[in-house]
Amino acid sequence: MSVDPGSSASGRHPSESFDAVVLAAYRSLARLAYLMSGDRETAEDIVAEAFARSWIPWQRGTVDELGPYVRRTVVNLCLQGQRRRFLERRSLERVGARPPTTGEEPGLAVAGLVDLRRALQALSVEHRAVVVLRFFADLSEKDTAEVLQLSMGTVKSRTARALKALRPLMGGTGDD
Repeated sequence: MSVDPGSSASGRHPSESFDAVVLAAYRSLARLAYLMSGDRETAEDIVAEAFARSWIPWQRGTVDELGPYVRRTVVNLCLQGQRRRFLERRSLERVGARPPTTGEEPGLAVAGLVDLRRALQALSVEHRAVVVLRFFADLSEKDTAEVLQLSMGTVKSRTARALKALRPLMGGTGDD
């Protein structure tokens, strides 16, 4: 077996594990990014960017667990994008222009999914991140706290507030 310059001490090229993580995690990361951004194309771009930004640290050996590292990168990129879009929208409103609206995607005609997407978009970006990580990425409170670099108490309170805000948007009462 020939060993190329990018090989690890075991003779295994670092891209082998990287490729395996990309194949195994892409769908769940794309769903996470979609639920946070509300747009399929944006979500795909975010996931691609997250993997691209993760490649060099992974190759250098500074990343111990690639899956959680890439997930955190996806969340950061979503949060950055939300902040940027908010500032753009606010700037447009100041000059009297209306921000462009995105139409419903034909593949998401199921009413419940559309309602959920709209409800998630109505949440603040911080609350949306907690809800998506806890209930759609199926992370524990502890793991969510680690990804968002928050205390568990903050995760718990944001989750409670987000669920309270979601209930009326999804047809329930906010008093549950």
